[in-house]
Amino acid sequence: MPNKIIYTIGHSTHELGDFLSILTKYSINCIVDVRSAPFSSRVPHFNKEDLRQQMEKHGIVYLHLPKAFGARQKDTKLLNETGRVDFEKVRQTDSFKEGIDKLHRCIEQALTVSLMCSEANPLDCHRFSMISYQLVKDDFLVKHILKDGCVVGNDELERRLLAKYSQKIASEALFENNNISNASLVELAYKLSNKDIGFLAKQVDSETKQVNSETKRAFQISFSSEGILPFSNEPELPRLSTESSENGSKRCGALRLYTIGFTNKPARKFFELLETHNVEKIIDTRINNVSQLSGFAKGADLEFFAKAIGNIDYSHELRFAPTKDLLERYRKKQIPWDEYAVEYSNLLAERRVEEKIDVEKLNNACLLCSEHLPDKCHRRLLADYIKGKYPEIEVIHLK
Repeated sequence: MPNKIIYTIGHSTHELGDFLSILTKYSINCIVDVRSAPFSSRVPHFNKEDLRQQMEKHGIVYLHLPKAFGARQKDTKLLNETGRVDFEKVRQTDSFKEGIDKLHRCIEQALTVSLMCSEANPLDCHRFSMISYQLVKDDFLVKHILKDGCVVGNDELERRLLAKYSQKIASEALFENNNISNASLVELAYKLSNKDIGFLAKQVDSETKQVNSETKRAFQISFSSEGILPFSNEPELPRLSTESSENGSKRCGALRLYTIGFTNKPARKFFELLETHNVEKIIDTRINNVSQLSGFAKGADLEFFAKAIGNIDYSHELRFAPTKDLLERYRKKQIPWDEYAVEYSNLLAERRVEEKIDVEKLNNACLLCSEHLPDKCHRRLLADYIKGKYPEIEVIHLK
């Protein structure tokens, strides 16, 4: 029986028309969405329902299989010793095997199938290192579509994977064994990739959970500059379906950097926004984080509540703040916003902040300032500057 062809693609920042053109180029008429969190604020036409409607409009079957193929898995039995999702354990689950069966059936129905995730580069995505790994063993011929529309085979990606981890493999002294096979080296490279891009589950032990629960009961309150108010009457924010985003050097699901302003947000909404989007660290970009007007967002208070309520870390980074002189000139309307923006961006360049950033630690971090909206706030300028240096980052402004 000839190999069954299956494609993979990352939607990245494609315009919908460009994405459809690529699908047409390869006669793809079935998209299997393997994202655990099928939404993107940056490219909203790839949000699940919007995408489904567009696919159906163009005669393309759309399937979303997060349980089978999602990178974020909820079952703690699927984690390795460091708390990351173990791809091999996922491949052994009934859900994954059922997903493979569905792919077989799609192809049997004469559909040309492509797996879809968000990353442009398949090497940075679980669609290659978790799913395609098994597809090849099951006699699928896997072809990976790159951002420019070109295709590379799985064997070529394995060669690139091996080259990527050659130094780490050598450091393991594996080459002392002259009989080690290339296949064994590739297997090790896959495992190293898993350690890098596998989702790092947010581990909270039972003691922390109990503290969080008690804290939430004890602090059924919302803070404002005027005082403490009960927030039992505030509406609940909807929880997003985010069972997967990836924490690792190159995380599948994109590296997400959030921004938020605390003004005009009751404490409940503020912390629920952070929890809903799985924010793991608040990076305070203000010059002054101790103002009495900050309410619950005063540095020490915010650090305490963030940890107690959401197990979220906090740091105050003055290197990201504007100078006092620059901020005062803008606030006193001595310079317009456009001039402020230019001076602040130049300041970031002079400080070379990108050289002091560990981009891996920006994933699921949130830049904090006071302004309600990001439009005329330096947190947006900072996020744009960082993204200019690290294009793989997806910036999401929480409002």
